[in-house]
Amino acid sequence: MTTGPQSRVRASVRTWWRRFASGEGPGLVAVLVVVGLLILVLALDASGIAAEVGYWLGRRAKAQSPATAEATQEHTQGVETAVFAVLGLLLAFTYSMAISRFDDRKMALTHEVSAIEIAYERTQVLPTDLQTTEAALLRQYVDVRLDSARPSWYLDTALKAKTHALQEQMWSPVAAAAKQDPQSNTLQIFLESLNEVSAAQSERDAARLNHLPGSAVYILFAVSMLALGILGYRSGLGRGRSVLGTVLLVLLIATILVVILDIDQPYQGLITISQQSLIDLRDLMGRGPPPP
Repeated sequence: MTTGPQSRVRASVRTWWRRFASGEGPGLVAVLVVVGLLILVLALDASGIAAEVGYWLGRRAKAQSPATAEATQEHTQGVETAVFAVLGLLLAFTYSMAISRFDDRKMALTHEVSAIEIAYERTQVLPTDLQTTEAALLRQYVDVRLDSARPSWYLDTALKAKTHALQEQMWSPVAAAAKQDPQSNTLQIFLESLNEVSAAQSERDAARLNHLPGSAVYILFAVSMLALGILGYRSGLGRGRSVLGTVLLVLLIATILVVILDIDQPYQGLITISQQSLIDLRDLMGRGPPPP
């Protein structure tokens, strides 16, 4: 039975979608590049429109009142300088906030990987009946944490439930054994390791949810549009403007805005947080029990 062109197209689309959803192949990278470019184009459009509207209003004001255009231009230049100074401070402040959150997410990931690795190594000093069970649960736990490294992970209630269920499954038998043998330092130390794993999970999740305040982003965009609008208005009041200079300034501001938004999304865009350390840990755990 032969397949038609439509069937082949649908099969190709399904194959691409499976690869995209799993993060494999160039499909995901291509989509992220396209999305980033679209955001940049939208930012450029908004910035360019603000500058053009300001220029049109300036030309109109000059045509209606040529006698006062020069005085108005001088006053507008002072306002423009102040607004661009505020914009520079906002861009620097917001960029610093985004970078700080980005670094916090990387540090939280490193902390969680370290906590899980230490707990996994300490399974070797547990009683024989607990060693295999705890090591296997930790492997499953790493798989779940790797699965959470995707956009909108916080909306997956099943993933959250599985995470807490695995933490409970790891904790309960060791806690029961510690009650039966309260003098065992080995069990107490492993319980402390599990506490550290749980705390590291909470720390990392909180860091991933700590995005830039929406109000700060809105204010940044508003001030950017206002600054470019005033620039265009002052140019309209004068004898002309530098189109190349305006385009370069619009491009610069739009690029910085896009970079700030990109940094604030750990699993989307071009600037993301690598999960390689967690992947390497899972590969290490998959090769067998840790060395005694």
